[in-house]
Amino acid sequence: MKYKNVEKEIIKALVKYEGKAGTIADALTQSKVLERHGVVIVPKGYEFLAFFDKELYHDWDNIGYLAELLSVIDSLLTGRDILLISQKGPCHVIGKKQAEYIKLNVILVDGKDYIVTEGAYGPNYFNSNKQQAYWPNTFPDNHFKFPVSKLAYSYSISQELKELVKHNFKSEEEIRFSKQQFVSWVAIGISLLLGILGVIF
Repeated sequence: MKYKNVEKEIIKALVKYEGKAGTIADALTQSKVLERHGVVIVPKGYEFLAFFDKELYHDWDNIGYLAELLSVIDSLLTGRDILLISQKGPCHVIGKKQAEYIKLNVILVDGKDYIVTEGAYGPNYFNSNKQQAYWPNTFPDNHFKFPVSKLAYSYSISQELKELVKHNFKSEEEIRFSKQQFVSWVAIGISLLLGILGVIF
C-alpha cells in the first residue's frame, strides 16, 4: 500500500512513541506532529475544540489535516495495525507539551499563551500579547469517524506495521525486488569488468 507523506509522518510517530508515550495523544504531542502542522486539540466531554495556527491556515474552517490524522488512525485500527488498550484518563491539550488549567475555563500553554475553553472570550487561543493566534473550532466528539476522545487510549502497534516503518514503508516484495535489482547490477558490472579485462589482457 502506498502512503502519503502526511500518513507516513503520523504512523512513524505512533510507532516511535509506542511504550514511551502513555496514549495516542501523548505520542502525537511528544512527536510534535500536531505542533508542526499548527493544530491544537482540547477534548471536552462530548465535544472537542480544535485550534488552527493563523500563520499556517488562512481561515478558521481548514480541517483537512485534522480529518486526515483521524482517518489514518481509524484505518490503522480497522486494519488491526494498531490496537487500543485502555483509556488513561482525560487529556487536557493535545499538541502542546506544557498545558495546565489556571482557572476553570482557562488553560496556560507553554507558559505564555492561553486557551479559553468557553465564556465571553471562548473558545479561543490567545498569544502572550492577547491576540488571537489560532482559529477556533468546536466539533461534536463523533464528528469524524474516529472519535477524538479515543486519543486518550493507550495503544499497541502490530509487528507488521513496525517492520513496514523499519523498512521505510517498502513491502516485502519491494525489498526483494530492490535486492534482486542490486544483485543484477553487480553481476552486470562484474561481467563488464571481466569483458574489459579480457580484451586488455
